[in-house]
Amino acid sequence: MLTHQTTRVAIAIVLLACLGLTERLSAQGASADEARIRKLVELLGDANANERERAQAELQKIGAPAVPALRAALESPDAERRMRAEALLAILARVPGEADLVALAESLTKALISAADDGAARDQARGVLAEFAKRFSPEAGVVTYATQDGKTLTVCLGSAATKEEDGSNAEVKADTQWVVAIGGAGLEFDLDELPSPDDMVPDGIGGSAEAEATQGIAVAMGGDGLLLRSGDGIAGGGSGGDAKAQSPVLGLALEGKDRTGSVTPPLDGASEGSGSLDAAKNLLSSPPK
Repeated sequence: MLTHQTTRVAIAIVLLACLGLTERLSAQGASADEARIRKLVELLGDANANERERAQAELQKIGAPAVPALRAALESPDAERRMRAEALLAILARVPGEADLVALAESLTKALISAADDGAARDQARGVLAEFAKRFSPEAGVVTYATQDGKTLTVCLGSAATKEEDGSNAEVKADTQWVVAIGGAGLEFDLDELPSPDDMVPDGIGGSAEAEATQGIAVAMGGDGLLLRSGDGIAGGGSGGDAKAQSPVLGLALEGKDRTGSVTPPLDGASEGSGSLDAAKNLLSSPPK
């Protein structure tokens, strides 16, 4: 007849065995992932162009776990592999990790809670978002990221303008505590680069931003306007992107700015917000559910 002590010992042995099996399976899974990454990095130099493109796309999806192997590929004797690895590392450097997303939410929380009034809240939030966009806005198009818990933050980023395209418009709707949209910044362009005065001034205005939070705080920031420079200084510019933020708590809309500083009234974008700063402070100060 088994005693209670014997039963507890038997259960402990089973649990330890299961734990050991789980660790072995986890290690095997990690090894398989590493092997897959190494294979994909090898394919960056494949003779088949379709294989090279497929491998590059897969590695971009994998993201941060592929970085060590890509860095090692920079020493490869294969020029194609080196070039593609370098391009991927540049792309992945602009992809925020979980810690970056959490830090953004924390910085926005601090900005709003410490703000004495709406004006201070707008200024502080603008500074936080501008720094985040500077680090992580995509090279092209629009990307959306969310924290792993599915509750804290969702952020949509538009790419900055180029000579051929305006800044990308960012639009997002989510039920996270923070819902953020940041339109792509307008182009800064030197007119002296134009081959002749008759050439067209390029596109390059700031993108618009629209954020909707179903139960949290929405923040939208339009991209700042096109800025044209010449040898004599600022030659002209364009209006900033519009911003719209909808939320039952606080919709903080930060219009894109006219960067010329020479037009009265300035060519800032339009802004449409909702809710109140006090309601946002109450939400942020409440214990998490």
